[in-house]
Amino acid sequence: MTGEGGLRPAGNRSIERGAVRLGRTAPTYRLLIEQLAAEEWAPYRRALRAADRATFDAMLNHAREFASAGSNLAALDPVVPVLLSVLLAHEAEIARLRRALEALAPMGGAGPPAGEGDGGSRDAGPAPG
Repeated sequence: MTGEGGLRPAGNRSIERGAVRLGRTAPTYRLLIEQLAAEEWAPYRRALRAADRATFDAMLNHAREFASAGSNLAALDPVVPVLLSVLLAHEAEIARLRRALEALAPMGGAGPPAGEGDGGSRDAGPAPG
């Protein structure tokens, strides 16, 4: 069925005029994540060892976990919010591990010597001398 001006419905979300689609055609952020995983990054994933594939899949799950935040970032490159989501998840895990390590410290738990293992970002105390 052709409507006014040669427009015809294409599903319930958009209208086509020749080869140009009018209406809501931008894929959702969640769909972009799946497209990246299935199309663009699939060859890379296939080249990984099985254990690394599981880690890669877990990394993509971080992007899925933060999809609502990622969909609010108007980025021209959809990889930007994916990478931000992965970085955020990794930062949260580092913070969780630091808290667990600090909870062990009063119990005599092992930890890295002052100034080691933390990138030197904390004060290691006064210099000997």
